[in-house]
Amino acid sequence: MKKLILLSLIIMPFYSVLNAQTITDQIDNFTVEDKKVVWQKVFETDLSFSELTEKIKESGLLENPEITDDKIISKTKQLKVLYKEAGFGSTWYVVGYFIQPMAKIEFKESRYRVTLTNMSLHLNQTSPVAGIAEKTVLEQFALNSSKTKFTRQFIKKSSKIYNFTFNKEFDFNKTTIIEDEEW
Repeated sequence: MKKLILLSLIIMPFYSVLNAQTITDQIDNFTVEDKKVVWQKVFETDLSFSELTEKIKESGLLENPEITDDKIISKTKQLKVLYKEAGFGSTWYVVGYFIQPMAKIEFKESRYRVTLTNMSLHLNQTSPVAGIAEKTVLEQFALNSSKTKFTRQFIKKSSKIYNFTFNKEFDFNKTTIIEDEEW
């Protein structure tokens, strides 16, 4: 009986640590959908759809955007990952690569929703990272082997860096960000 109590006292702290670091399928506006990483955020705006479209065009963020009545779809340019501005040190796949997602921007009165998918990573030619593929997908680094949950590294650091980068790039009017519950 004493051995059982002693054993449980030894195991409980480890169990608590493991429980606190639970791997998840949702973090920092990122979710896992069909074994793919998706980033989605709703921004509040005072702009009309035409004004928002004009700002997006002026930013040069999107390559050949397809524009419909209330939606814009396009691949983004290769985005520099803003890890220093986000307050973090480097992670090799953050520093070594630019990120280029497919963007869908949907507009409703006084808000727009940005959905990023198909996030490809392109090797930064000035990076000291050697022997790495020139192009890969974020899922390779962000998801576990079953592609259903985020890795601890992504949860701890990278999701925050990419979230910061995407927020900065897609906030076209720098207004308050609202929750997605009433979309």
